[in-house]
Amino acid sequence: GRAGVQMVDVRQRARGPSDVEKFAKLRADPPLDERLLGGGEDGALIHKRAVLISPADLLPDLFAGAALELGTDAKVDARARQVNDAEFDAIVLASGMAVAVLEETAWLPLAARLGQVEFATAPDAETMGQAAGHYALASEKLRLWGASFEAFSGGEIKTSAAARAANGEALRGLGYGDWLDLPEIQSRAGVRATTPDKLPICGALPDLASALEQFASERQGVCVEADMPRLDGLYVLGGLGSRGFGYAPLLADSLASRFFGHPLPTEQDVAEAFSPVRFLLRGLKRGQL
Repeated sequence: GRAGVQMVDVRQRARGPSDVEKFAKLRADPPLDERLLGGGEDGALIHKRAVLISPADLLPDLFAGAALELGTDAKVDARARQVNDAEFDAIVLASGMAVAVLEETAWLPLAARLGQVEFATAPDAETMGQAAGHYALASEKLRLWGASFEAFSGGEIKTSAAARAANGEALRGLGYGDWLDLPEIQSRAGVRATTPDKLPICGALPDLASALEQFASERQGVCVEADMPRLDGLYVLGGLGSRGFGYAPLLADSLASRFFGHPLPTEQDVAEAFSPVRFLLRGLKRGQL
């Protein structure tokens, strides 16, 4: 297997009757058969062939062959397709909340959410995963649990005792409260970029000024049948929320397919559901743009 990736079955506990019903429907869906999803006690869902990912171990493989410039501030001229005065055929903005710092992207409705996890070393090796809103993961001797999901208005990113306590209560609910007795429990916090509809943003960026003029009648409920004006060679991949490693490979493949004229890895309506254009049209219809 690839470095930084461990295969594991993850048990997703049902948090009530609605989850039991939802899980049963998922299992009955033909593409998601017993090779991928199974049932457990109390209506739980077993995600078979799931993976635990260690980003620090995996990233060197993902970056293999790429020319990296790390630790430098990026000066982006979006319309000239330049980064630090070097011109490129295409630019992909994939910088979390910093995606929206450019004039061309400031209208994207990204919201920051602070997330904290706790981790510790256990004496015995084990590999497992439990989830029910929060999660408890064991990878060899590492134990990790969380995560909090709080609004973040900016400033210093730091851990808190309140988030640690909430994560601890969730851990007890998953049946692993004994982990709280492990020595030297540590915390880590980070900020996720999220969207109002909880779907990521992936695709070519529209030219906002031209689009507002061309689609102005959408504000009065009149549908405009026209191609959306785009910024040449400028793309965005963001708003992944807490599902970064789930969405990122698929979305990166989608962008690469566009660059090289290959078939998309998803149906067209899925690609459109991820497109940044959706927020422009919704903003017009709601009188927000």
